[in-house]
Amino acid sequence: MNTLKRIFVVVLVFVLAEVIAISFKGNDILDRSIVLGLGVDKAGEELLVTAEILSPGNGSEQVGTYSKIVTARGKTVAEAIRVMTEQTGKETSLGQCVLVVFGEEYFTQQDFSDTISYLSSSNSFKESSSICCCLGSAQDLFNKTEALSRSVSLSLVRMLREQAQNVAIPSNVLLQFVRSQRELSCTGYLNLIRYVSSENQDVQNPDKPQGFFLYDSVAVFCQNKFVCLVDSDLTKGFALIANKVTGNTFICQQGDEKVTVVVNSKKVGVSLNEQDGVTIKVTLTVSRARADSVESGGIFSSKQRKQISQETMDNVQKQAEEQIQQFLRYQQQYNFDIVNLHQAYRKKYGSKPWVCQLSTTDIPITLQVEVKAM
Repeated sequence: MNTLKRIFVVVLVFVLAEVIAISFKGNDILDRSIVLGLGVDKAGEELLVTAEILSPGNGSEQVGTYSKIVTARGKTVAEAIRVMTEQTGKETSLGQCVLVVFGEEYFTQQDFSDTISYLSSSNSFKESSSICCCLGSAQDLFNKTEALSRSVSLSLVRMLREQAQNVAIPSNVLLQFVRSQRELSCTGYLNLIRYVSSENQDVQNPDKPQGFFLYDSVAVFCQNKFVCLVDSDLTKGFALIANKVTGNTFICQQGDEKVTVVVNSKKVGVSLNEQDGVTIKVTLTVSRARADSVESGGIFSSKQRKQISQETMDNVQKQAEEQIQQFLRYQQQYNFDIVNLHQAYRKKYGSKPWVCQLSTTDIPITLQVEVKAM
């Protein structure tokens, strides 16, 4: 009986594949410019939109590795996209766009609500697309393809989605950012990207530019308007109280040895206390930094807990408290909330106007940090 079921499933899959192949209209793809990444810059009274595009119409190129940069101007992103369609002779498709980057002059000087509304209301645009901002222009950022020897859009998305949360960098997507700008304190953040040139070590191509992206800072926005930058040191404190973000490292003196300790997992709780203030409880599980993230076992693994002394864990706790407090003071100074302080009040009082309008500077905060060894 099981054999008959397997045969039926195989036949069904084969038939479905044939139907899809027959129904597929290749010309629909050939007539489109598939956008991987989109950059938006301010250009006087207009916007300069930069798109990294895959072009399936060029049959000799390999789709997935070949891309080109196209730019267009318009009073809005929608108009610039239309101009782009006219320039390329193909419909500009945003259905596969995985990245949106706002240039420095655009995100610091202009309310970009219309752009966010255009993207979030599009039926084809992915709500899971990564969204960030950059120092300098987004156009320059997308033109770093040669230096990276690969797609800028795919490189940045991989960093933000796969690497960021493991190296203590919170990251954001379109849906989360849109919600943050509409709910409670109406504040949220975007990762701040900057390109850093590096020395060319390629003897065969000595004139080829080389470099890499850094994304260790964030920019804060309220109702799609720029508030302030959170530098790399302050972002460490933010990362410690951001859910699903691990990888913070601490250097401690343990006897005659300097020990590097890394956060492997954590629990973060934000709740109201009896004084109607907010208590942030952070439990960090740490281990000594390893040369490889893959668990290999062996006699060294069994001694992992013993390798971290209580003195070292106390030191980690002190450093973590200082980093978090430093970030919380900065958050109060600029009156924004990207760690869900207002959410704690909403759980008890609902979305009442006074809850949404509550200033971060008026919220008493009690911080509790606990450190455990693996």
